[in-house]
Amino acid sequence: MFGKMTRFITIKANEKISYPVLTLACMHLLESTFYVRRLTMRRRRYLLVALGMITFTSFLLEISRFLFAVALTSVIVVLFSFFLVFTEAIL
Repeated sequence: MFGKMTRFITIKANEKISYPVLTLACMHLLESTFYVRRLTMRRRRYLLVALGMITFTSFLLEISRFLFAVALTSVIVVLFSFFLVFTEAIL
């Protein structure tokens, strides 16, 4: 995906790009802005698309975690309220 010798992203048209490799390549490239300035416009576009994919995916992951926490909290509150009603009915 990227070479340590050239420190450039190399993306071929038929190459499958996996998410971890893409993340690693972007982190490797963004160590210094000098390398970003030396990129061609095509490779800059690839870099921006990759960063957009990483940001969008992590944003969706955070939203799904938040919604899961909200759903879990509401289930716990409902179960706890049933428990309180049930224990008051026994007393």
